Amino acid sequence: MLRNMLAAARDYFAKTLTIYDLFAMTIVVMVLGHTVALFELDAWLRMPDRILVPVFMIGFGYNVGRPLDKKLLASAVIILLARWLFFRETLAPVAFFPMSILAGFVLVRLTLEKMMPFMLKGKAHFWGMNALLLALLQYSHEWGWEYGTLCYILAIAGWLCRNEHEVPEDVVRVKEYFFFGYVLFLIVNQGLFTFSPAQFCVYAAGSAGVFAVMYNLRTFVLNAVRRKRPKDRVARFVRFLGHNSIEVYVAHTLFFYAFHAWNLML
Repeated sequence: MLRNMLAAARDYFAKTLTIYDLFAMTIVVMVLGHTVALFELDAWLRMPDRILVPVFMIGFGYNVGRPLDKKLLASAVIILLARWLFFRETLAPVAFFPMSILAGFVLVRLTLEKMMPFMLKGKAHFWGMNALLLALLQYSHEWGWEYGTLCYILAIAGWLCRNEHEVPEDVVRVKEYFFFGYVLFLIVNQGLFTFSPAQFCVYAAGSAGVFAVMYNLRTFVLNAVRRKRPKDRVARFVRFLGHNSIEVYVAHTLFFYAFHAWNLML
């Protein structure tokens, strides 16, 4: 009976869930998670936020073929300038790093589409570039942007998902690369957040579900194309959040910066 219920739920979401729904859910959970961090509440409450991070990383890689979006670039710059404005008197210069993850997305947008043909020339090219990204991971996180080159690796997973028909199986299998990204995501976040054994089990199980969903991202993108413009307020609000996730990310970051700076002045 449980198996039938799970199958029915899977079929329902496969037919109705859209990329906008995924982004909207992720942005709401992220804001709640950052609120938990701001008020130093129980670490368990941050678990959903950390589990859902790959939605943005993989989703951005899936949609990376566009030219650099001025909105994305402006958002990354605004957050960097806001950090300087609010904390220039309280933080050492090195504390301005890592930059926001949007800076990493700018790099992905500028380079990934051009780099993938080179990477797909052969296994040595593909895994050699991944080895380089791994070697730069810690350095890029400390002196670059949040999550460093991990966000680049997961963006590659998104690109492979979208262009799976162009990916030579003798170079890489998309499903196997998703598993590679999943394991790396677990290792990196365990290093960053030092989960307890119980927390790690929940985190690993939840992340497995997220990666499984994102592997089928094409389905949710097509659902968004097929779905008619929503009429009820809740559906319109969900679509608004999903479609404007970058703006929501910037707005909530500026609010938290201002709140934190105000507390430092007290």
